[in-house]
Amino acid sequence: MKIQFLEPTRVIYLKTGGFLGNLSQFDVKEIMPEIFEVKSIKKDKHKQCSEIYLGSDNRYDGYRYYLINVPNGLFKQVNDNEPI
Repeated sequence: MKIQFLEPTRVIYLKTGGFLGNLSQFDVKEIMPEIFEVKSIKKDKHKQCSEIYLGSDNRYDGYRYYLINVPNGLFKQVNDNEPI
């Protein structure tokens, strides 16, 4: 699935997992309004925010990467057949 932010946006970036799954690192990233691939989006209609799963490093005790607490109105889903 592909998404695009509507304007330059600062989001909370979460890196979680690692050895025994006990690492959580937060950072703030600026995302530009470019189309990019994500694995899944979990929308919370009550809070009007989403958790966007970006992917993992595909290791057994590896890391997973998310954008969290992203307001639903700041991004849109893009069709796969639209040009990048």
